[in-house]
Amino acid sequence: MKAKLVAVFDLDGTLTRHDTYMPYLIGFLIRNPWRIFRLMNLSWSIALYAFGKVNNSDLKQQFLISFLGGVEREQISTWTNIFLDKLLQSGIRKEALIALKKHRKNGDHLVLLSASLDIYVKELGCRLGFDETICTNVEWSNNKLTGRLSSKNCHGREKISRLLSRYRFETTNFIAYADDISDVPLLSMVDKGVLVNRSRKARDLSNKAGIELKKW
Repeated sequence: MKAKLVAVFDLDGTLTRHDTYMPYLIGFLIRNPWRIFRLMNLSWSIALYAFGKVNNSDLKQQFLISFLGGVEREQISTWTNIFLDKLLQSGIRKEALIALKKHRKNGDHLVLLSASLDIYVKELGCRLGFDETICTNVEWSNNKLTGRLSSKNCHGREKISRLLSRYRFETTNFIAYADDISDVPLLSMVDKGVLVNRSRKARDLSNKAGIELKKW
C-alpha cells in the first residue's frame, strides 16, 4: 500500500507570477550598479547559447558568475530577505497558495522542486511552509559565492532524478504542479500531474499524456 501523498510544486510560473532568477540578479545589480562592468562578456555567452554551443546550465552559471561572483554570504542573505519580502507581498499566485493550504491541511508532504538557486529558494520554501526544498545549488569559497553551480541544474529530467534519489515511486503517491513544457515528463510519471498557465504546445503534450490542466 502506498504512503501518504507527496505534493510537488514547481516555483517559477507555477507558484509565482513570473520568473524569479533574472529579477533576483537584476535587483541585486540595481543596488550594486558598479557591478555592471562585470556583465560585458554576457553577450558572447548568450550568442553561444543561441547557436547551441552552450546549454541552459552553462548559461545560468555564466549569469551567476557575472552578477554575483565574489559576493559575501552576508550580503547575499540581506538581499535575499529583501527580495523574498517583495515576492511574497505580490508575486505569489493566490490559487497556488490555496492549493498549498489544502495539501497542508490534509497532512500531505510538501516539496518545492525548482531549477532556481538555493540562495533564495530554500528560504522561500521555509517561509511558505514546505517540508522539503529541492533546487539548484551554488558553490561557496571562503564565505564568498564563486558563481559556479555545485550541483546539476535542477531542470527538466534532472527534477525526476532528484525525486527518484529520495523516494520510491512504486511506494509513494505523488501529485505534481508545474507550468513549463520541460516539466511534462515529470507530470506524466507521477500519479497525478497538473499543468498550470502554459503555452498551447505544452497543453497539447499534456492532453496526450493525460495531464490535468488548470489556470491559476
